[in-house]
Amino acid sequence: MMIVRKHHPIVPWIVILLLLVCTVIPLGPSMRVEADGIPLALLNPSFEDALTGSTIPGWFQPFGTTGISVSTAQSYNGSKSLLLSDTSTTASIGAESVKISGIVPGESYAASVKAYVTSGSGAVYVRFFDSAGTLLTSEAKWVSSPANQWTPVSVTAVAPANAAQASVLLYSSLSGTTTTYFDTVTLERSLRNPGFEEGAVGTVIPGWMQTFGSSGVSVTTEQADEGTKSLKLVDGSTTGSIGAESDKLTVSAGQYIGVTAKAYVTSGTVSLNIRFWDAGNTLLQTATQSLSSPQSQWTPMSVSATAPAGTVKMSVLLYSSVASTATAYFDDITLSVPAVTNLGVQITNASASYAAFGQDSSGNDLLYIGSSGNPSKLAVYNAKTGATLQSFDLPGATAVWGMAVATDGTLYLGTASGKLFQYVPGAASVTDLGVAISGETTIWELTTGTSGKIYGGTYPGGKAFKYEPGVGVTAFGGQIEPGEQYVRSIAYDESAHQLYMGIGSHAHLIRYDNNTGAMTNILPAAYSTEEFAYYTNYVNGKIFAKMSPTNVTLVIDKATLQVESTLTGIGSIGVSKLSPVADKVYYTKNGNLYSYDLTGKTETQLANVGANVIGSTFLTLNETGYPGYSYVAALKSGHILKYNLSTGTWAKTAFAVPESPTSIQSIKRGPDGKIYSVGYLVGGMGTYDPATGVQTKYKGVGQAENIAEAGNSLYFGIYPGAIIQKYDVTQAWTPGGNPANPKTLFNLGAWEQDRPFGMLAVASMNKLFVGTVPDYGKLGGAFAVYDLNTASLNVTRNVITDQSVVALANKNNEVFGGTSVWGGLGISPTATEAKLFVWDTTTNQKVFETVPVAGKRAITSLLLGPDGNIWGVAEGTLFVFNPATRTVVYSADKFPVSYSGSGHVWRDAKMELNPDGYVYVTIGGKMYRIDPATKNTETLIASGASLLATDNDGDLYYVSGVNLFKYDK
Repeated sequence: MMIVRKHHPIVPWIVILLLLVCTVIPLGPSMRVEADGIPLALLNPSFEDALTGSTIPGWFQPFGTTGISVSTAQSYNGSKSLLLSDTSTTASIGAESVKISGIVPGESYAASVKAYVTSGSGAVYVRFFDSAGTLLTSEAKWVSSPANQWTPVSVTAVAPANAAQASVLLYSSLSGTTTTYFDTVTLERSLRNPGFEEGAVGTVIPGWMQTFGSSGVSVTTEQADEGTKSLKLVDGSTTGSIGAESDKLTVSAGQYIGVTAKAYVTSGTVSLNIRFWDAGNTLLQTATQSLSSPQSQWTPMSVSATAPAGTVKMSVLLYSSVASTATAYFDDITLSVPAVTNLGVQITNASASYAAFGQDSSGNDLLYIGSSGNPSKLAVYNAKTGATLQSFDLPGATAVWGMAVATDGTLYLGTASGKLFQYVPGAASVTDLGVAISGETTIWELTTGTSGKIYGGTYPGGKAFKYEPGVGVTAFGGQIEPGEQYVRSIAYDESAHQLYMGIGSHAHLIRYDNNTGAMTNILPAAYSTEEFAYYTNYVNGKIFAKMSPTNVTLVIDKATLQVESTLTGIGSIGVSKLSPVADKVYYTKNGNLYSYDLTGKTETQLANVGANVIGSTFLTLNETGYPGYSYVAALKSGHILKYNLSTGTWAKTAFAVPESPTSIQSIKRGPDGKIYSVGYLVGGMGTYDPATGVQTKYKGVGQAENIAEAGNSLYFGIYPGAIIQKYDVTQAWTPGGNPANPKTLFNLGAWEQDRPFGMLAVASMNKLFVGTVPDYGKLGGAFAVYDLNTASLNVTRNVITDQSVVALANKNNEVFGGTSVWGGLGISPTATEAKLFVWDTTTNQKVFETVPVAGKRAITSLLLGPDGNIWGVAEGTLFVFNPATRTVVYSADKFPVSYSGSGHVWRDAKMELNPDGYVYVTIGGKMYRIDPATKNTETLIASGASLLATDNDGDLYYVSGVNLFKYDK
């Protein structure tokens, strides 16, 4: 929502022989100088785009040759800004935007920027050019104080005759020095003299004309909302009207225009109007907002409308009608269109998810770390010292789930994009080998074969493949285990040329003969109720298979297929390869290092190393205290562990895990007005404060599927395990502390629940309501009621049989739930239609259920609507449910969304009732506005929009990947 601001007179300047001579005008913090208008499309206005070499996209340097750079030291929005560092008193420097065409002579334009001055002064210029690129005129505004804080700076000017192009120049003068950061640059068509501070020249009011009546319109100092002047209308006639109209501005048909004003009515009724005009200057449409009371005080007014077909111009009319008399003052006229701002990455994590060890061509030992993020990264280290050697992005990948070093020394990475990546030690880049198997979105573990080959398993087709240098990928036919979507783990037995594949989400352990193609399930029947064979290793005639969710690792003899041992609680990624000095493997449990003797079938605890292993090898270190071979491992904590096999001496060396942007999984406005974002997979949290523009990042919270808010607290629904946490925003962020904040309230693991997509906190009841998706391979979500006062928990599994509860809303003493027919991953639904149910909070039971829209498989959003009914979205259908009559009173297909062919849908639509009275919704990657009276929809964002939150001013926030966007209405 654009803030009403006073526009101050412009400061003229002269261009002589390309040397800029300027007067410095310090701006105090009370001077509100940001422009409001119709934004023009500047490229890279917040400097977030990646550099092309040393080139800043959308900008060039017309003054000086150095001193301009993109910096992360300060930022107003996102993580970057433009730094002007001018150390010379004999030369100027400046960064100029690429010129924008379509400038109309006689129209007013405003350039605005946020400036952070640490020394000296900087300026923002709006510059006008003719069609040949010749500079015509310029206007500037300078800023030197306050220092070390973000300050809005704006300059407004009228485009001269022959103007066809304009630019924004960020500048430091010839004679001065400065260190100034600039961010969030805008160039807008704006109303001239919107606060009437330019006064009148005779009877002419700059930027305005009297289009109705011939008297009764004047600029006065009698009243002013801001500054010293306002526009006064005195209409003493009941047979004539009076009105003052702004100069016309160029707009486009279909453009949504908003106008706000302050009005001080002493008598009668006045109106604020938007008028749309065609190319022949014919009035096409008028949008009107009237005001008669309260009287004798400044009152905000607003009107908005979409420019109809044929529109080329618009104007603002301040008016008193024919039939009435009125006396009123107008001030602070603000013109706006919705502005979309990329607020940038909200969450970053340094998450080491998988590790492997190899060597370069000189025999130096290397450690490879795959980190989760968007994009994920590969980092290469010296395996003995932890020194970082190289780091690479893995485009399109959001997680690294498997790594294997082939016999030729080449590293391969399997990722959550379904892509296979290749790295040759010492190479300057990583090779993207593309999606291994078409239609497969995830490669899980990889394993090393012979002659440079590697093998991998995939999801959601439950397939496996071989990659061979010079040949490429060969898929092993279709689904490895019919009906199962995951080949979650894979191990290779070179002696028999066989693979062992761990299957989910109904556990199998498949032995695959590469010679014959024969497949056999060798998992003992006693473990067939497990969900996954999660990690699988083959070591010296033994098959290690970790079962999930029981976290028991089976040790199976290859010859007899009997379980020789069960190892509980292993937390490392599988077990090591065979020790070079004994018949042993190594692994960790809860940060403790263990060995297992394959001959003696015994387990021994060795040391508390503080974290779990994500990859390991055996090396000769040639260091004091480490004779012979040592077990060397990468720990999840970002350390290299060295454990000597002879002496038991051990130590840890830290290595730097690269930070990666994290995709946003959920957003919510908090009780403090900030917008909270929680990350996907590795979690983490970011906050954006709309009042200050300050962003803050936090670590220590998992993947929140949804967030609820009540009182001073946010409630996170964490995957996996359906863990519910409470975060008091008024207290320090201390995850894992004493007391912990956020703290865990409960989890629904005992009810086989996993993903809490339905989250609703009702402060008046002091209750938290949770709807969930069940575990992998399970159907039947749960509906939980938690009393925030007593901590009592009531859980109803299968509140709707075999369906998940993914959307919740509340009215009075009833909670309304929307379902999805899909359960956990790895199982097909049995139900065919999503349901709406009603839960009575006084009797604590379900009292009603219905199919609100026939044939729809998921209701992903519910809302207490502006009419007091429950609004819902079922696939692409908007429906309205009357709680009193228990009937659907409205239903219509509004959104081009279908879940036909979808593997699962738990989340899609997000609705918000805005203070402006409209309902906003994101669905299918788009954002819409819904008129509550007509149910007409208008597309606001055509692509890339998901999730939705509203700040205290009514502005909207949505997500695209790692970035949070603000839709400023």
